[in-house]
Parts: sequence; C-alpha cells; structure tokens
Amino acid sequence: MDQPFDTLCTPVRDEHDADLYHWEAPDDWQQGRGAFGGLVVAVLIEALEATNAELGALPLRTVTATLCGPVEVGALTVRVERLRVGSGTTTLMASLHQDGTVRAHMVGLFGRDRGVGEVGERRELKMPEHTPWREMELSPVQPPMAPTFTQHFEFRLNEHFPYGGG
Repeated sequence: MDQPFDTLCTPVRDEHDADLYHWEAPDDWQQGRGAFGGLVVAVLIEALEATNAELGALPLRTVTATLCGPVEVGALTVRVERLRVGSGTTTLMASLHQDGTVRAHMVGLFGRDRGVGEVGERRELKMPEHTPWREMELSPVQPPMAPTFTQHFEFRLNEHFPYGGG
C-alpha cells in the first residue's frame, strides 16, 4: 500500500536517545542498487527539522547533502548532531547509517529572517514563462523503462524526452 510521501520519509525518533532516528528504506523506491536520492535527502531533512523544532524552530535556509553510498532496502539509523545553536542561526548535521557505514550525510543551516536591506538589497527573480503543468501531456516514463521509484511520480515533459536528443 502506498504511503503519503511525508509519512514515508519521516524517521521515528528513538525512545531512549533523542538524537537517534530509525527508518526503513522501502523496496519500491529503489534506483539501481540504492534508494532514490530525493527520498534519502527528505529523510535527513525530516530528522534535522524534528531536532530543530526543539531548539527554537528557526526556518531551514540551506542544506548540503552527500550521498556516500547506496541506501539499500531495510533498516537504517539517522544520527543528528548539534554543531552550533544560536539565537539567529543553528547548524545541525545528520548522518544516515546502514550496516555499520555512513550512506548519506547532511548539514542544515537554520536561520531567522534578516529582513530586506540589512545585508544588501534582495533581488527579485522573475519566473521564466512556461506551460502550466496541468496542461502538459503525461509522459509514458514508467518501469521497466525507468528506475523502480518512478512508479510514484507523474512525468510531464515541458520540452524533450530525456535522452531523446533534444
């Protein structure tokens, strides 16, 4: 049975260690040997945000993630470490472990809004023109033409089919 994505990527906090989380990598989200990277990154962000909520809940501003090795189907743990907790910024690190090795690593920076003009003028970026996504045709990309995890997505191509020479 399919779970909503936000439920699927939420690790469970260990009842004895507040900095440790548990998660099961599902079989139907695999991309080759390992889980879809977006799912792995989402799990790490969820662990960081759960820890951050207890520290003042500053908004997440940036993440840097490294997928060190394939995240295989089965049990994993996520360890969160507080690198710095301040009144304006908090930096947390999360590492995902499986079979005694680090499979993914992330550093997240949480920070308060600095307001317009404190550091310099903000630049407003204009969104490029595009076709509304609901008006695009569904793409036939599905397993076995694509990795297993793609069964959970609808693909709507704005331009050319991947690897189609466009």
